[in-house]
Amino acid sequence: MPGPVFQSFASFSYTTGTAATSHNVTINKPSGVSNGDVLFLTIGLRQDDGSARTLSTDLVFGAAYPWTKVRESDPYNQLATGRAWTYVRYVANAAGEPANYTCTINYASALAMVAATITARFSGAGPIRPINASANFVNTGLAVAFPQVTTTLPDTILIYSSTARNPQTAFSFSGGTPPTVITFLTATLTTTFSLGVAYKAQSAAGLSVAETGTWSGGGGSTASGTTTALASDLVASTSWIRA
Repeated sequence: MPGPVFQSFASFSYTTGTAATSHNVTINKPSGVSNGDVLFLTIGLRQDDGSARTLSTDLVFGAAYPWTKVRESDPYNQLATGRAWTYVRYVANAAGEPANYTCTINYASALAMVAATITARFSGAGPIRPINASANFVNTGLAVAFPQVTTTLPDTILIYSSTARNPQTAFSFSGGTPPTVITFLTATLTTTFSLGVAYKAQSAAGLSVAETGTWSGGGGSTASGTTTALASDLVASTSWIRA
């Protein structure tokens, strides 16, 4: 069975200067969504008032159009600041999907925050268990050492998601066959940060190649994020969720 194929993406920068215990975020839908697609969502977050606080709950999505959590990265400061999340949604009926999606971010106490989202669309992924492997990280510096994952199936797509603490102007990879950067963006209010997503096909099962992404064009940074393997097999993939 052929592996998943990247098709399109949508990005959205959300900012607010108002302190609140919850913030509603609009998630743009990629173009050309079709039956059988898997949408892969990366959300980056940074507080906007200088105080780190913990989330009171996970992100909450509308009941009519739920998403399944894949990974939550280590944050910059072990609280909520600089956290990145990844979620997936299988599209069974494209005609019934909304124009865009929404989620709510809840905090234990009021704060202003900045959030950004990137949604990638893949065809050919399994509708039941498309996530074959995943891992998360946090590191200091502009060179982002993504964690390797071990896939149990051939023909997977490795997705690299990263958020950088300070605003950057470029997100890139190097090496023999580097991942393809889908897009990156910078969310700005009082606090700024950057969010980027890339992907790479892996033909054989086994340990993925070590990849280092580089944020550049800004000041010193701390980064966090995830590596995720998307697969097409309907039975042998491990799960929707990797703890």
